Amino acid sequence: MKIDSVVKNNLCISCGICSAVCPKKCIESRFENGMYKPEIDESSCINCGLCSKMCPGRQCNYQEMFD
Repeated sequence: MKIDSVVKNNLCISCGICSAVCPKKCIESRFENGMYKPEIDESSCINCGLCSKMCPGRQCNYQEMFD
């Protein structure tokens, strides 16, 4: 799962970790609906997956948490 699917699935918590860990600095935050959401420059992205690995929104299993 890339960070853009975290945003699409409303799992982003607007922490900015993805931007901070990106080795190519190709993730910028844009302000939308009261939150900063990551936006990837796909032409610079090397698909290393580090942003996704570090994302707290992706790490939490919300279904399990609320069952």
